[in-house]
Formats: sequence, C-alpha cells, structure tokens
Amino acid sequence: MATSNSTIRFSLKANRLLGRETSPFKAQVRSYKTIGREEMLADMAGMNASVSRQEIIVVLDLMKAVMQKYLLAGFRVKTDLFNAQLTVKGGFASEEDEFDPDRHTVRVRMAPAADLRKAVAHDARMEKIRDEEPEPELDRVYDFETQSKNGTVSPGHIAEVKGANLCPANCTHKKKLNYF
Repeated sequence: MATSNSTIRFSLKANRLLGRETSPFKAQVRSYKTIGREEMLADMAGMNASVSRQEIIVVLDLMKAVMQKYLLAGFRVKTDLFNAQLTVKGGFASEEDEFDPDRHTVRVRMAPAADLRKAVAHDARMEKIRDEEPEPELDRVYDFETQSKNGTVSPGHIAEVKGANLCPANCTHKKKLNYF
C-alpha cells in the first residue's frame, strides 16, 4: 500500500530535446512497480471497512460505463480525479470532407483534475537515485593458446569470453554474446 511518507525516485538522463543547451539533463521518474486494479481494490477496501471489495468493483464498473456513455454522446467528463474529452486524429481535405474511419481516429484524452495535480505536486517528496548501469557478467574465459578456462589469458592470442551484458549500452543484441 502506498503511503504519504513514500518518496518518488528519479534519475537524470541526457536531455535530447530543445533547450538542452541550458538544461543538458532531465529527470526521469523511476517507478517502484505498476499498481493494477487488484492492488487498488485491496487498498480501497482496507481504507474503509464499511465498503466491501465487491461494492467497490461495482462502483468502478458503473463509473467506467457512465463515462463511456457520456463520451460516446460527445460530452466532456470532469471529475475530481480527471477530465476526459474526445479528439479526432487525422486531417480533412476540405470543409465538405467527412469522417472516414480509414483516415481518422477517435481518441479519448484524459488529464488529471487540477485538485489532484496540485495535491500531488504539493505533497511529493523526491529522492534522486543513480541509474545502475548493467555490468558485464563473465561466465567463462577460454584461452585457445593454453587451452585453459578462467585463468590467465595469453597476450596476443585469441580468447573466448562468454557471459551477459558484454555488449555496449547501445548494442541491439539481447542474448548472451560470445566475443573472440
């Protein structure tokens, strides 16, 4: 269960966007884990013993159905948690052009409500962490000159290195690699 005493972890990454001259780094939030419906239901039920888990499920399902009903009718939805509205993606060739599902997409846009946004910003406690770079993990080094494993490697001769994370950070290989 998340508490108000929790900290939000972040690390710094190179800023590749406009403005990097004045801000060469940007913060990237590092989530502990993703919380799903089941964890949220358990947390809500634990906060109010008079409301059952099943009642919470019913209320959430009803809220989703009502939101869908209003959005499909073309309404904006404003709650104390979020604001939702529809947008249409895709261009129109002229004023006479009609909606075409092959060229246009209806999207639901959601944003946190102002009160929620302000409360989180006000109560947030931040903790800067260092990103852990993956380190090479050697499984085996084989020296072809001496035909020995995991010992001293003969200078100027071929050796085989097996292990994980042997590839540089920008490498596209995901499997264990062999280097000769």
